Amino acid sequence: MPKRKALLPNCVECPHKRHTLIANCPLSVIEELNAIKSHRFLKKGEALFNEGEQPLALYVLYQGELKLTVFSGQGKEQILRIILPGEIVGYRSLIAETRYRASAIALMPSQVCIIPKDFFKQTLLKNPKVAMAMMQKLSSDLGRMQERLNQLVQKSVVERLAEALLILHQYNKEKYGKDYIDISMKDLASFIGSARETTSRTLSEFKAENLIRTEGRKIYIVNPQKLEFIAHLYD
Repeated sequence: MPKRKALLPNCVECPHKRHTLIANCPLSVIEELNAIKSHRFLKKGEALFNEGEQPLALYVLYQGELKLTVFSGQGKEQILRIILPGEIVGYRSLIAETRYRASAIALMPSQVCIIPKDFFKQTLLKNPKVAMAMMQKLSSDLGRMQERLNQLVQKSVVERLAEALLILHQYNKEKYGKDYIDISMKDLASFIGSARETTSRTLSEFKAENLIRTEGRKIYIVNPQKLEFIAHLYD
């Protein structure tokens, strides 16, 4: 049986339009973008771009999931955040004209829309609403990054893991209707900034206390209230 061809996204009818910069663009710009953009399909584990590379375009995740990650000099991975459908990727380096400071890697088969650098910059210059939305996103992302850094410094591994499980569970439930977390131990450890062995041991403790249950690498939340207490979410 011949392989079914994937449908390419149409910017005018994009289901993520309300949550992206496109929402601030005139229809004429959206139609022009639809004609000029290209696409890329990523396999699980494939990099959209790597740390140190020069940015050549703006990326918008249409389907799937990406992780934005950095590696230390010893090769230890730290996941900065998870990229969801509708989010733009790599814009800070593109605007600043600097090399990427992180890598974007597919957590599952993903589809990315590619917007040429020159078109993106011209759109910012010609459309004040788009430029303002871009500034707001920059400020919001910087604030989230600062909050995450504060958490890594101030919270223990137990607290960070409890919070991460709650965040990932809520995300999977809202986005995919899944009542479980499906993540490798390596990625979970990177997400909370901890060693894999420490994360695994803490997860086993949560399981022994009946806060979670596992089936293979799937993690089910059993006692969210206790996890919220451990994470100090409502101090």
